[in-house]
Amino acid sequence: MKLDELPRFLRTLESLPRPFDAQSILYDSIFRSGYLHFGFWPTEGDAQSDLQRLLDDVRRAQVRFADELLAHLPPGRHRVLDVGAGFGRLASDLTMAGHAVTAVTPCAHQANEISARHPRVATIRGRLEEAGPALPAGGFDVIIFSESFRYVRLPSALAIVDRLLARDGQVIIGDWFARETAASRPAGRGHDHVESVFREAIAASGLAVIAERNVTDNVLHTVKLAHDVLCELYLPLLGFAFATLAQKRPRLFRLLLRVWRQWFEPSVLDHLPGLADPAAFTARYRYLFVVLGRRPDC
Repeated sequence: MKLDELPRFLRTLESLPRPFDAQSILYDSIFRSGYLHFGFWPTEGDAQSDLQRLLDDVRRAQVRFADELLAHLPPGRHRVLDVGAGFGRLASDLTMAGHAVTAVTPCAHQANEISARHPRVATIRGRLEEAGPALPAGGFDVIIFSESFRYVRLPSALAIVDRLLARDGQVIIGDWFARETAASRPAGRGHDHVESVFREAIAASGLAVIAERNVTDNVLHTVKLAHDVLCELYLPLLGFAFATLAQKRPRLFRLLLRVWRQWFEPSVLDHLPGLADPAAFTARYRYLFVVLGRRPDC
C-alpha cells in the first residue's frame, strides 16, 4: 500500500457494507499477488527467506556509520558527551576505547537500559537543554550528536555546547539538514533544521566548521528500506486494524477516522514521504557529517 493510497482506502472502509474479511484485506495489501493461499516453495536450491540476511546488512551498515562518524575523533583519549545516546552502543564503544563517556538521553527506558547494559557509561536522563546547565563548564573534549542534533533548539543549544566544550574541543554531528526550499517546520524549534539556518547559528556562535562530509548517498539504502517496510508492512497492518474496527466496532472506527482526518493525515502523513522515499529525501535533505571547533578569535 502506498502512502497516497491510504486515505482512499479509509474512505472505502467507511462505506463498505458489513460483514467483510479484514484478514484477506491484510494479505492482499502485503503480498499483492491476487492470491490468498500459502504458496508452494521448491524444496531444492536457495528458497530460504532473505530477511535475516537483510537484517545483518542493516546491522553492518549501522556499525560502519559509527566507524565513519568516529573517524573524525581527534587522537588521544577524551572526555566525551554523547547527546541523544539511544541505547548506549556508541557510548559503550567509546568507553571500551578508553574514553570517559557521559551519555544523555531524554528517554527513561533508554537511560535505564544504558545503565544496565553499559555500567561504565555515566548516564543522565534529560534533554541537552535540561542537563547541560548542571554539567561542568569546559568539561568535555568531544561532544557527539549521532542523529540527535535535529532535536535541539537553535541557537540556545549551541550556547550550551559552547559552555561545555573544552578550549580545544570539537563537536561531531551526524544528521540530516533540510534544504532551503524544503523546510517542513519552523526554524530553530528542533526537528529538520534548515541547513542555512544552522550555518547562520554557527557563524553567530563561538564555533566554526572545521570539517564536513556529505554522506547522503551513503544513507539512502536505509531510507529505501524504511520506505519498503512502511509501504509493504506498516500501512497494510494499519489498514487491517482500521478494517477490523470498521467491521466489529463501527462507532470507534468513525471516531478514530475523524481524529485521523483532523490530525494525523495533515500533520504526519504529509511529511512521511520526505523521510521514507529516497528521491523525496534527496530532494528535501542533505545528510552531513560536520565537525565544529572553536573560532580562533573566540
